[in-house]
Amino acid sequence: MANIKKLEMAAALMARPDIEISTSFFGLCTKAVYLPTRSPLIVKKNDYAPEAAARIQRLLDAPAGRVAALARDLKLEKMDIGNVRLDVCVSKDHQFAALQMLRFGDYLYRPVGEPRFYEGDDAQAVASLVL
Repeated sequence: MANIKKLEMAAALMARPDIEISTSFFGLCTKAVYLPTRSPLIVKKNDYAPEAAARIQRLLDAPAGRVAALARDLKLEKMDIGNVRLDVCVSKDHQFAALQMLRFGDYLYRPVGEPRFYEGDDAQAVASLVL
């Protein structure tokens, strides 16, 4: 599992009033919680093939009402090492999800757009797709 503070979208997550991030053990352990449900966040970094970038971007650009339907129909195949990475934060109860797509270039992963945040049905559909 990835460290939430190492994500490109860490600042955006920390700025949200519905996310609480606490550290312990001299700052070495970090715990993030989705406050409305008191559910801890699961943090992952998923790699995908370059062909998946357009499908992921279509999901990220979808309006709030269409995300759940699009996520249910979308198929994404994870890879060990890919040129497209999706940083994922999902609450354990799947009521909150945050995604940000990154592309590999010049020996670094760089963000492609802003992080997207989902709640409710959209978050459940996104969680089932990326976890």
